[in-house]
Amino acid sequence: MPKLVLDANMLLVFVIGTVNPRLLGVAKRMKAYRPTDYDLLHAYLSLFSAIILLPNTVTEASNLLDHVKGERRDECMAVLMALTGAHSERYIPSISAAEQPEYMALGITDAAILCALQSDTLLLTADRALYLAATYRGREAQHFDDLRGA
Repeated sequence: MPKLVLDANMLLVFVIGTVNPRLLGVAKRMKAYRPTDYDLLHAYLSLFSAIILLPNTVTEASNLLDHVKGERRDECMAVLMALTGAHSERYIPSISAAEQPEYMALGITDAAILCALQSDTLLLTADRALYLAATYRGREAQHFDDLRGA
């Protein structure tokens, strides 16, 4: 059974949806998602033997949670902390990510994600450019819109 690498947006959908799926579609940066997307993501995650996080994606998700206010933000941060404790984390040195040909177009986080993909991993992303870069490299990737049937 493969392992799953989540991009920052998918991690954010999972974190916010865990706290309250109704925040999807409302919270800034989450307007493209609906509560049903959390249900779909949650079910999809159960198909994998492990979820692999990167410090880059956890940091990005944490920074994006600044748009969630008050008690809900604290709850989201607690969920993110619990996830980082429950799943393995793969560290990619920044210089390794920056040396990737996709770095200039995609940035450090997405370049690190590309470095983390191995033969036993699959990427789940909502970023079309990252999806295309991964598949171009011959890595397994799933675009979230394709799961939705959108």
